[in-house]
Amino acid sequence: MDANISVRPFAGVPPGVINDLQASPGTGEGQVDLVWTSPGVFPGSIPEAYQLRIQTFSVADVGGSVSQWWNAPTGSIFQGLYAEASGSQVKRTVGIGSPDHAVNLTPEANYYFAVRSADDVGVTRSFWSDISAATAGQATNLTPATPQNFIAIGGNTMVFLSWSDLAPLQKTLNFAHYKLERSTDSVTFVEIATTTSASYTDTELTNCKTYIYRLIAVYNVSPGPAIESPPSIASAITKADMLPPAVVSGLSGQISADNQSFTINWSTVTTNLDGTSITDLAAYRITKSTGLFAGATATFYVTASQNSFIDAVNSQNFYYKIRAVDTSGNESPDSNIINSSIRPDITVICDDGKTRLSIPSEISAELRKENNSTGSDLMITPVRLAAEETGNVLKSYRFDVKRADNNQSVPSFAFSKPMINVTFGFLTGSGVKTLAQGDQKLSIYWDNGNRLISLGGHPNFGEGTISVLSSNPGRYQLRVLSDTIDTILTEGSPYPRTITPNGDGINDRVFFFFEATNAPKEGRIYDLKGAFVANMTPGPVQDSSLVWDGKDGRGNVVSRGIYLYKVSLGEKNVTGTVVVAR
Repeated sequence: MDANISVRPFAGVPPGVINDLQASPGTGEGQVDLVWTSPGVFPGSIPEAYQLRIQTFSVADVGGSVSQWWNAPTGSIFQGLYAEASGSQVKRTVGIGSPDHAVNLTPEANYYFAVRSADDVGVTRSFWSDISAATAGQATNLTPATPQNFIAIGGNTMVFLSWSDLAPLQKTLNFAHYKLERSTDSVTFVEIATTTSASYTDTELTNCKTYIYRLIAVYNVSPGPAIESPPSIASAITKADMLPPAVVSGLSGQISADNQSFTINWSTVTTNLDGTSITDLAAYRITKSTGLFAGATATFYVTASQNSFIDAVNSQNFYYKIRAVDTSGNESPDSNIINSSIRPDITVICDDGKTRLSIPSEISAELRKENNSTGSDLMITPVRLAAEETGNVLKSYRFDVKRADNNQSVPSFAFSKPMINVTFGFLTGSGVKTLAQGDQKLSIYWDNGNRLISLGGHPNFGEGTISVLSSNPGRYQLRVLSDTIDTILTEGSPYPRTITPNGDGINDRVFFFFEATNAPKEGRIYDLKGAFVANMTPGPVQDSSLVWDGKDGRGNVVSRGIYLYKVSLGEKNVTGTVVVAR
């Protein structure tokens, strides 16, 4: 049998010498970019591998001997494979964190590079090309980013320092820490601390003294010296002032069109908590959490000149509260909470981890001074009335409305619509108390200024809460009652039984309260001859109240005398009389 066999003779000819090796600073810290042309090879071969030699001295430093320079054991040598055909440009990066050839090069230091090659035959038999000329290159020195938003807040023998953390890309590779330096004359600075966090408290200082601080980001580059960013400067005066600023109020919020960011706005704090003018407001501290009663997941500081803040939310719902901070480090009480929804609620939370009062965006603007008659922004503060929590009273709270400018109460304030959601949590030490069985039920009571009136409520046993919608802050209780009671109107209704609808704001209307229900609700007024006079309208507590203002269906005040009422809740009805006195 005849056969044709093709054999490539081995010529032992190595690739050509690389004569265009160039080195230039790379894009990364402590990196050098190398470029050369893939060498020519013996016909039938391909460029297979290269060896790269790095030294800290030149060929001239060893008397001009290229081989002595190459073989000196002090440098680094790398071997890699070509992916480029003969005549193509080859680019490799060496240095700190390089995906090609990682080695610790000192930023701004000079290095010398040479390369030789082998083809697909020579690489297995050490037929390497001659060494290229050694080329000099300098490793990149990227100056660390200067920390931003550096704030110093003086307190009683202390200064609180905070700043914005460097972005993740700025902290990769060789970020070491932040360095803090302190001075009292702006000339001589002494290092006081290093930290990787974005805040620090400098303590044991002298009061009524100015301290100047420098904040520096430090990058370590082994084996070279550390590299430091330009400093950020901040100063503060220590003071023994213990009077905190007034509560932050006037909250509003807006989600962006793409639901990716949320803007919070608030009114500038101009007074201390006692109503005196504030002259040392330093900053606002904003805390962010994932739930109403959850701990803070992030804290942000903005300067006293700002009254808005934008945060990335990425279509998630977060909860924010704000404190004002003065130069002595005193902080105001927490503001009410605002959430990052499309229609942000303002929420007041209580100390039991469940009970709260939520104000929807439709009426929350009434807390701002431009939308109410007090001339001040308003805030709502919960007060627990623990002494009342005995017998069938499970919880008792008072939601006080206060002026933000002087912390004084506004007892007569009410919202224009019954849309505030008063929610009680009914918890025991072992969890949710079981009240849906047997002869017990829950009811929320509201103090109307004369007596506590049962409003019922909408229970959620899965969440362990019960809620009502109302227009009035004030005093509320959660009670457990016997379920055998079957009345239409709650105890004390109607109230008052005698009204004087003369517009003086005193006993102008009569209220009818009943247990919260989703059943159809209707109230009618008749004269003693049975003639229809007027329909009742929804009262201050949604699903739980109706009201008559002493006027007929045309809006005219009725004559004095006795009038009949009929309240219908679904299939149940109740009648009685009220008196109009003029």
